[in-house]
Amino acid sequence: MTHQWATGSYAPRGNLLAGRSASNCLVACAALATCLLGCDSRPRRVPIAGKVLIDGQPLTKGFITIVPNDGRPATGQIQPDGSFRLTTFDDNDGCLLGTHPVTVVANEQITPTRMKWLAPKKYVDTGSSGLTVTIEKPRDDLMIELSWSGGKPFVEDTGGAGDINPVTGKPDTNPPAKPSTAP
Repeated sequence: MTHQWATGSYAPRGNLLAGRSASNCLVACAALATCLLGCDSRPRRVPIAGKVLIDGQPLTKGFITIVPNDGRPATGQIQPDGSFRLTTFDDNDGCLLGTHPVTVVANEQITPTRMKWLAPKKYVDTGSSGLTVTIEKPRDDLMIELSWSGGKPFVEDTGGAGDINPVTGKPDTNPPAKPSTAP
């Protein structure tokens, strides 16, 4: 069966439906691609990378966090050369725009109760770090400068008071007897 168009030509019915279906599919695909590329309802972020130095030398491990007052923090792992890239939602997507406090945590666990601090503990908290950054545009040269202020890396005993009771979470004053090795 055929239909006559205003131009006087004839087209089979099957082709007419196939044409509409392909056209609708193209429109749907274009809308989906536009949404995937531009419908990010999350706050605007810009790529940020840089280095963390302590007394002029690269900090060789740890984490940096930029903490917006009204948004999700951006974090980055500090590499052996002191470099980092920030992530807020997706890998390396950067940080929210604005002026924000910064924290740096750099330590390594030596034993379950001993920790070596590679940067002063004051940098762990936004209230004591004294660090802020202003993010206005993408950048790959953000420098975070820390100082020991005459101090140096130290080892902290984090609770060697004995065994911890897994039920109470408190030091166990009556641990189970160790098995006897006597015959």
